[in-house]
Amino acid sequence: MAKIEGNIYGGFRGKLGNVVGYTWKGVWCVRSRPAQMRNPRSMAQQRHRSLFAEEVRLAGRMSWALNIGMADVADEMRMTPQNVFVKANQQAFGLDSDGRLEVDWESLIVSAGPVAPVALNNPQMDDEGVLTVTFEKNPMHLSSNNFDSVHLYIYCPALGQGYLAAPVYRKERRINVVLPEYYLDNELQLYAFVTDRDGRASDTYHVEYSIVNDNPETEVFPETMDIAENMDSVLTQDNQDIQETAEVETPPDSMQLSLFSPL
Repeated sequence: MAKIEGNIYGGFRGKLGNVVGYTWKGVWCVRSRPAQMRNPRSMAQQRHRSLFAEEVRLAGRMSWALNIGMADVADEMRMTPQNVFVKANQQAFGLDSDGRLEVDWESLIVSAGPVAPVALNNPQMDDEGVLTVTFEKNPMHLSSNNFDSVHLYIYCPALGQGYLAAPVYRKERRINVVLPEYYLDNELQLYAFVTDRDGRASDTYHVEYSIVNDNPETEVFPETMDIAENMDSVLTQDNQDIQETAEVETPPDSMQLSLFSPL
C-alpha cells in the first residue's frame, strides 16, 4: 500500500500497482516493481555480496576522512561519501581464500578533487611518542594557497580503526600526532589530502609506516605482572637456598675452580 506524503499533489512512498515510490537525496522517485525476483545464490554471487559487505564496512570505519575528502565529489554525484569511496576503489578490494577482505592500501582513494596535493616525507617518532610527518606543500607545482588545510588520516588495519589528526595550514609543512599506545607495534596506513576554503579536496597521498614499541613495559598486563612477581620471589628463595648450601658444603681450596682458572 502506498502512503501519500504531504498533500495529494506530493510524492508517495510504498507500492502502488506496479510502481514503488521512494525518496533519494531528498528527491521523490518512482521505479517499477520487478516481475520476478531471482536469487540463485551461486558461489560467485555470494562472494560478490561478501566483498561488497566488507567494502561498505571499511567505508563506515573511514567515515571521518571520507566526510571531508569525498564531500565535494559526493555532492556533485548526488551520492554519499561512503558510496563514492566504494565505487572509486573497486580495483583495490578483493577477498582471500577465507573470505576476508584484502586491500591494496597504497592505491586506496580517500579524497578526490582539483586542489594541489601534498607529498609526505618519512614519518618520525620521537622518544615522547609524538609522530611527526613533514610534507612538501606543493609537489605538482599547481596553483595553491598557503592557508589550505592539510589533513592526515591514520588507519590501523590490525585494529580496524582510524585516527584523524587536527588539520594544519599548508605553509606549516608538518603535522605532529600523539597516537594512542595501543597503536604501537602495528602497521599504519597514512593518507594525506588538502582542502581549500571552498571545501574542495585534493587527491590522496599515501605512506605506509610501522611503529616499534621500544618500551615493552607499557604492554604488560596485570596477570603477567603477577606471574613475574611470583617468579622473582621463587628465584630469590632459590638463590638463598643455594647460598646456604654453598656455605655448609664449601669444598677445599684445591677443589674450588673458576671458569678462568687453569686446569
